[in-house]
Amino acid sequence: VCSSDLTVQNDADVSPMEHIRAGNLDGLKGAIRNQGYKPSVSFDAKGATPLMWAAGGGHLDITRYLIEDCDCDPCQSQRGKRSFAGRTALHWAARNGRLEVVSYLLALTVEHCNGDNFPNRRGAIPSPIPTSKLLEAKTQDGTTAFGWACWQRHIEVMECLFRHGCDIHALNSYGCSAVLWCSQGTSGNGLEALKWLRDQGCNMKLVNHNGHGVLHKAAQRGQRDIAEWLIREECASLVAESSAGTPTNSNLDPVERSALLALVGPDVEGYCPSDLAGMEGHGDFAEWLMAFEIRVCRALNSIPAYEIPAGFSFECASFKSSDSSSHVWEQYGGLRRMRAAVMGSNL
Repeated sequence: VCSSDLTVQNDADVSPMEHIRAGNLDGLKGAIRNQGYKPSVSFDAKGATPLMWAAGGGHLDITRYLIEDCDCDPCQSQRGKRSFAGRTALHWAARNGRLEVVSYLLALTVEHCNGDNFPNRRGAIPSPIPTSKLLEAKTQDGTTAFGWACWQRHIEVMECLFRHGCDIHALNSYGCSAVLWCSQGTSGNGLEALKWLRDQGCNMKLVNHNGHGVLHKAAQRGQRDIAEWLIREECASLVAESSAGTPTNSNLDPVERSALLALVGPDVEGYCPSDLAGMEGHGDFAEWLMAFEIRVCRALNSIPAYEIPAGFSFECASFKSSDSSSHVWEQYGGLRRMRAAVMGSNL
């Protein structure tokens, strides 16, 4: 949901939803007055409400009008499929970085935020009492408004939601945290947003149910700056080298060792970060990731615990030399390279 670039006139031929998309409050009022339009019970083809369009478009005046004068419920969930299902006006405002609308929605007093029980606010100014039900509302896949703000790296919105007490450690049904949402986004300042999340105590080494951590997400999108920062700030001390330059078996407890290996290891389909970067055409980045993956395994004298299916065939050119032209970024490729480096074999 976002604002339309159209300039909409007060015209009876224009749909009320177009007035909302264009931020035309007078046109919306005219549609309600002359067309009998009822925004509190209206949905578009994707199950979004007028309030969601107003909030997502950053139209604070229309957002206030729909809630305070038209009885629209800020906790109404979107009727849709996949990631759309369950989104609220706050999800859309957070996703699109609409800080003023986010602040307004969080200041609402919502005693009965469930449609039929939503109180009539005609002409009333909501008291600044935030509601955890609105703040922690989840989409069908379990994602909160904070997760959507992190995906688009809207740092001011992230900070606003945090100040209101949102759960910044929440996981969705795929096991994705705010850190993973942030590391897979492509807009805004990803490094600044990730640093902020790290400073709030978020787990930077979390791996989701698909086996993806920050390095996997950054690799898929060619975001080398994020990978370099993570390794420099979170991993360098764990794979320290001796004064002679020989990797050492760091004194890590089993949990730390497992977390580090999972960070560089294959996902559930067998692709390491280097494979993901290479398959997306980020050749130099893939080479750099490959070197780090091998360095981790040598430092720990261990490889990720991952079973390659019996009978799986490989393109042996991936492992014949260290020349980048010989590397084929493929399923189980990174694991094979790490095994060869640690065990001295081409298993």
